[in-house]
Amino acid sequence: MDRKQLVEELVENIYESIDEIDEKELQDQMSTNINEYAEENDIDLSAMGIETETQYKKLVNEVINKSKEKLKQTLDEEEKKINEIKQEMGKHSWSFFCKAGVLKKLFKTISVISEEALFNVTKEGLHTRLVDPAHVYMLDLNISRKNFYIGRDCINKKFDWNVSDNFDVCFSVNDFNDFLRLINSYEDVNGTYKDGTLHLKAGRFDQDIDAIINNQPEVVIPKLELKTSFELEHLSDFKKAIDGKDYVKLIVNKLGVSAVIYNPISEKPLMFSISNTAEGDCKSMYSCDILKMVLDSIGAALGDMEIHLDTDNPMQITGKFLEGGETKILIAPRIEEG
Repeated sequence: MDRKQLVEELVENIYESIDEIDEKELQDQMSTNINEYAEENDIDLSAMGIETETQYKKLVNEVINKSKEKLKQTLDEEEKKINEIKQEMGKHSWSFFCKAGVLKKLFKTISVISEEALFNVTKEGLHTRLVDPAHVYMLDLNISRKNFYIGRDCINKKFDWNVSDNFDVCFSVNDFNDFLRLINSYEDVNGTYKDGTLHLKAGRFDQDIDAIINNQPEVVIPKLELKTSFELEHLSDFKKAIDGKDYVKLIVNKLGVSAVIYNPISEKPLMFSISNTAEGDCKSMYSCDILKMVLDSIGAALGDMEIHLDTDNPMQITGKFLEGGETKILIAPRIEEG
């Protein structure tokens, strides 16, 4: 390895440590990083003619300058990308009218899984696919344009959903929740999206919410062929049963569907009968915390909730979301040790 290669390697491995700090502190920081890198990779600096303090300082300054150049180039590229995305955002328009309860249920469902909501906005409504950071919980949700209307009853309502063309847009979930907590579910909300900003108006409240850059990777929902399915009819009782517990084992056999619920402070599990009829034969375990969180977030908006299971496979929850929409949720299993 010659000096040029050494500088390139040092820049490649430690340039991200360059930031807006005092120049002397930067010198000390970079000097430490170079020494650590040389030691970890058995690089003999003296063999490259870097022996005196002056020669060493020259190397440090060279690495710093090259690193600054690379960092500037990276920032310029990121700024260019952001500007291109913002220009793309500004090409689209979208307006709607709905009850606040629709948005509250939507964002309550999303809040437990992600801090960002990436929507595909179409003439038919909204679609989103999200996964939590631990990849334990996946959500695939469609909300129909039928939920966006003016009027207080089914007879007199007038649909109000206008989209210039299909497009993707991402918002901060917290920004929406901060606005929605100010208003009641029955209040009317008017939304207008233009030039990358969504303007929300409800009663005396007006709020602009800027679209943000999507930082999440594309979410691919796997297609699963699960052996058995059943309706979760006693949702409220089931949530009470798993609240504060460790994990639940769901068992499906000819006797029906039962839940064995384990409490970390008790050796005796709680038994809960879910259904007397079910097809198939399987068992699988899930975290009670995750399962209750999901059921709390989605329960009020979901109709005809159906559970799909197979041994040691993800649980799949499907159902109708509000009016005309649908959702699919996957929850990773807890694999039994041994």
